Amino acid sequence: MKNLMRVANVQRIDSSEDDSDGGGDEERALRRAMRASREQFASKQARMDETQGGAGSSRAPPDPYQDTTWRGTLIHSYIGPKVKNWHKYAVEIVTDNAANFQAGAKKLREKHRSIIWVPCAAHYIDRILEDIGKLDGVRDTIDEGKMVTTLIYNHQFMTDLLREMNDGREILRPGITHFDTQFVAIESLCRAKANIMQMWTSRAYVNSDFSRQPLASRVQQIVLEEDFWNRVERIADLLQPRLGLETSRW
Repeated sequence: MKNLMRVANVQRIDSSEDDSDGGGDEERALRRAMRASREQFASKQARMDETQGGAGSSRAPPDPYQDTTWRGTLIHSYIGPKVKNWHKYAVEIVTDNAANFQAGAKKLREKHRSIIWVPCAAHYIDRILEDIGKLDGVRDTIDEGKMVTTLIYNHQFMTDLLREMNDGREILRPGITHFDTQFVAIESLCRAKANIMQMWTSRAYVNSDFSRQPLASRVQQIVLEEDFWNRVERIADLLQPRLGLETSRW
């Protein structure tokens, strides 16, 4: 009985919020979706508590932003009202490929068969590159390339030396999450190969205190290793015609 009262309280509070708050149709739709999600959880939790003799009553409700179905409902609730006049202006929806967007698109398709959902091509390419980056040899080459660029840009002495040897041009530093930038960074290293190798054999570097640091010596070994550059060139040649990696500005 106590658990059923809790469900009734949730429903009454949410109904009061929906009636008292202002806002347009979109805001009311979002509030209704949020209320329905909370009511569903409270009802399920009440049944669980009755079955288990009160066990689980201390559990917190799940974070709605971590629930794919809930987020898909919100996206559908937001986009749905806008679909009425879309046939006059558009024929498709382009979104990210995340699970919440797929769930929202599925709900829209159930109601509006004429809508075409198109996943983001850039995201697909990023996922393809992610799989390529897991191949033997490719992952090691990317990691070694990161070591080179990180060492250069984490030390002002090496950054200045790069700009001097590379005619003022920078090399692209790979991003943390986007795999396309990691492969573009490999292409950037490939273009600056001769000047980067010259950095580690220049008198300015050899006579510096920095050259005697262990990490600098390790990176120097990578840069002066022909096998590393052979792998860099193979990766760049493989991806350039397929993905159109354009790095001339680097």
